[in-house]
Amino acid sequence: MDNEEHITDEEKMDEVRKILEELSTGQDVLKGRLSEYVARLKAIYAEPEFRHMYSEIYPVITDVDKKDNCNLETLAQNIGLLYSEIKEYHKGEPVYNGVRKLYDHVNLDIARINYLKVQAEDANKKLEDVTGQLKSISNEAEELREKAQRMQREYVAILGVFSAIVVSFVSGLGFSSSVLANMHTVSPYRLVFVVMMLATVLFNVLAVLMNFVRDMVFTEEKHRCLFIVVNIVFLAVLIGDFIAWRCGMRILPCQ
Repeated sequence: MDNEEHITDEEKMDEVRKILEELSTGQDVLKGRLSEYVARLKAIYAEPEFRHMYSEIYPVITDVDKKDNCNLETLAQNIGLLYSEIKEYHKGEPVYNGVRKLYDHVNLDIARINYLKVQAEDANKKLEDVTGQLKSISNEAEELREKAQRMQREYVAILGVFSAIVVSFVSGLGFSSSVLANMHTVSPYRLVFVVMMLATVLFNVLAVLMNFVRDMVFTEEKHRCLFIVVNIVFLAVLIGDFIAWRCGMRILPCQ
């Protein structure tokens, strides 16, 4: 940098980029080398006509931000130390105006990048929130769809069961009518046996169908006591009828 008159503007901009990258690598970069960096900047801004390109500063700052070994806060701190040094001891020289603008541009770009980072983080957070809400809504919609399909199947099953109940009841009544219509032609024991068998079958069929419907509606309620007690009564009557027939007990025929 001794032959300042031979340094082109492009070379000066390259030197500015190099200095900025070096200043971002660590807080101890200027330790014992402050005067060296001041001299390099004085060589760059020795001519008042030279002005660094602001459009060239922003790409340097963005590159610094992408590198793992560089840090924007460290760059801001070191460029501030250089600006303070030059402001205090070299204020009347051409380097002061150049470094003042460089300091201003660097801090402006750092502030802009930090602002964009905050905005990007907020946007990502909102996107994650919206994605989570959409996922939750999608899960709820899937649950509602499955529930609707399950309810549809249950309704069809309930209608089928009620149809079976009606058919069974009507069939039982028809069979009972035919049996009772011919009761005078059979023995009392056989009549009692047939009627009780018919009652047992009809009751159990209706009970099973009604329990099926109840289990679909009230899944936690189980009522088996009545079912068991009635079947025990039916069985006791059948056994009593059989014992009476075997023992020859007289039962008056129906008139």
